[in-house]
Amino acid sequence: MKTLLITIVIVVTGSNAAYAGNQIFQSQFKKLDTNTDGVLTQQEIQAQPTLIRFTNFFYSDSFLLADINKDGFIDIEEFIANEEYSF
Repeated sequence: MKTLLITIVIVVTGSNAAYAGNQIFQSQFKKLDTNTDGVLTQQEIQAQPTLIRFTNFFYSDSFLLADINKDGFIDIEEFIANEEYSF
């Protein structure tokens, strides 16, 4: 019973931390998306590089790597994936 309780606490705590981080990334994404089209261009990121944790995100090679689906834009899912794993 003690092991089950510890496992539940760990899962709930981890989920809350992930949710909080996700909210921060969504807020950053909205600030970066200056034309509110739902995707980021390299120019939008270069205009406000201090809003991102992935400090090399605004260099063209890094932007190409961050663009997981290779459509030339960074959508919210790609942004969160890159911000979560940037360290």
